[in-house]
Amino acid sequence: MNRVFSKVNRQFMVIAIIFLVTGLLLAGCGRSDERPEFLTAHEWVHYGSASNETISFGEDGHFAFYGDEGNPVGNSDLYDRYSYDSESKAIKLKPEGDMKIKVLRHEKSRLLLDIDGDVKEFFDGKDERIAGGAPQNLEYDLDNVASGFGSYLAIIGKDGSKIVTAPANYDGDDPEFKEYELSEKLADHATFYSWVYDVDESGMDVKSSCRKVTEKEAVKMIGDGAAVGFVWYNEKAEITKIVFWGSTVTQ
Repeated sequence: MNRVFSKVNRQFMVIAIIFLVTGLLLAGCGRSDERPEFLTAHEWVHYGSASNETISFGEDGHFAFYGDEGNPVGNSDLYDRYSYDSESKAIKLKPEGDMKIKVLRHEKSRLLLDIDGDVKEFFDGKDERIAGGAPQNLEYDLDNVASGFGSYLAIIGKDGSKIVTAPANYDGDDPEFKEYELSEKLADHATFYSWVYDVDESGMDVKSSCRKVTEKEAVKMIGDGAAVGFVWYNEKAEITKIVFWGSTVTQ
């Protein structure tokens, strides 16, 4: 009888050791995801309406989110640490609070984040090839046409519900830009607008107009080339709105 109990005990001990080792391995995997390289190895910059915003994820776990002059964005200064959950794609900030950040998409030099329901795309400020992709025309946005946009992109193709985008300084003659192209999904009932402003040579007299265009008109604008626009996203990383823009200079 003692031998039977001894054998059963050994079996339980073996099972317990297996569970313990498995748990340690899983815990180790979880720790490796806390500060992934796609967050830490880049200088993530969002080109915003009011100012550019930089979000920083340090290898040491330090977190910061600030504007051009170093001022915190919203209440981001309440948090100084972060960790990343690879299963939920949530970036967990510490100390715990109300601010929520989720990774919706990460591709080469492009990071799409949902920050408290506000979806913004960040570009790698260290990538010199796309350094010229920031919007230069917001000073002429007298009617807040682009207010709250999520990204500023070259729109280079459309196929059904798919839109091909790239950084705004995209050069179709440069083969190295191909790797920056990204096929994105249009949301149901996505809307399209055309924003045109006329400005005299002095830059002082500006006439701005924006009108809604049909999907057919949008396809033609994309097909004609050189389509650049402000883009809005939903929480599913789908494009909900595009404002194409153009300008003329009055002599």
